[in-house]
Parts: sequence; structure tokens; C-alpha cells
Amino acid sequence: MRYYPVVTMAGDASITIDQGTSYSDAGATAEQNGVTLDVVTSVTSLYFGYSGTTVDVNVPDVYYINYTATNDEGFSATSSRTVTVNLTHTGDFVTSLDGFYYGRVLRTPAQGSVSPTADLGPILVVNLGGNTYGISDGIGGYYAFGRAYGDGYLATPATFTADIAGNVFTPGPSFGVGAFGGVATMSNISIDPVAKQIRFTTTWDQGYVFNVTLTQIQN
Repeated sequence: MRYYPVVTMAGDASITIDQGTSYSDAGATAEQNGVTLDVVTSVTSLYFGYSGTTVDVNVPDVYYINYTATNDEGFSATSSRTVTVNLTHTGDFVTSLDGFYYGRVLRTPAQGSVSPTADLGPILVVNLGGNTYGISDGIGGYYAFGRAYGDGYLATPATFTADIAGNVFTPGPSFGVGAFGGVATMSNISIDPVAKQIRFTTTWDQGYVFNVTLTQIQN
């Protein structure tokens, strides 16, 4: 008779914590027909391309903790937990651009069904360390929110470096557009400290250009 691994996760399947607070994972156990199996833990994130073995409590994101056990025949089983690390402050556009934003998107050559004046989001902008920022959707939420296709169509991980005082903003590496894939590249990044806006252009190799304005949601 063939037996398969069974993974049992301790604690809640969904947890929310504030940025910078401690987090102790409850873990998981695994067995096969009464025999204990080793559990391998891996962590990925929704927005900013994180990969590791623990949640990064200093970077707001949605983290997926995956517990996997494999038997001696190569059959495996996985159980998963979601840990959301909440952003706890709003940037002042002098020292920080962190915050939640609404996106407005003008897509060319064809706008499609998404109004260019629709507030899409929320979009998360987070300092990933030093002067590097991540945007949770590098096309401003056009497909994920505007077309309501969901998280699988977020254009991520989109990053840029920001010298706010020097007014110099440099796009990071290219990224894909969710399940559509392809190669998308940011350019023309600027900010408006008075309007609390980040503006940029994303060119997608599938033939579309997205002109995005992110406006910070004020607390």
C-alpha cells in the first residue's frame, strides 16, 4: 500500500502584523502513516520578489510561508500560511515616498475599458532598503484592478532608486506583467511633492505603453 505525506500546520492560516514588529512562526509538522517526516520551509512574497526562509518584518508585503514534506518515493505535500506585513507610516515626500496610493493609467495605443480617471488600487510603495523603492504594480493597477483580473496580473516586482533631495529617480530592472508575462520597463519617473504624486511611464513589449500617476492616499 502506498502512503502519502500529510502536513499539519500549527496556528492560523492567515496572520497580519505591523511593519517592524516581531514574528514567531508556529511552523508545521509532517508524517506518513505514523512516521515523522522532515519539513522544509520556504517563503515568497506577492509584490516585491522576496525569497527566503523567514518573513521580512521590515518590508511590507504579503508573504507566503510554504511547508513541504517529501517521502522516500518522491511524493510531496505542502501547506501554506499567509502573513501580511502592514505598512505603518506614510511618506512625507521629503525623506520618504512610502505609502498607499491610487493609480490613474492612460494606456496607449488603446485605452480599453479602463477609464483614465478611475482610481485604481490601492497600490503599495515601499522602501526596500537604502534608496530603493518597490511599487506593488508597475502599471498602476490597470489589469489587476481596472480590468479586475486580480493579483495574478500585477506587474511586479517594479523598483526604482530615489534621490529625493536631488530629484533624481532611476528605474530598476525590467519586470513582467503578471500571467501575461512579457518584458515591461519603467522610465520618466518624477514626483510632485505638493500633489503627493509619483509619475512614470511603463513600456511593455506586447505593444502597450502605460502612463501612470500614483497619488498618495492621505491618512
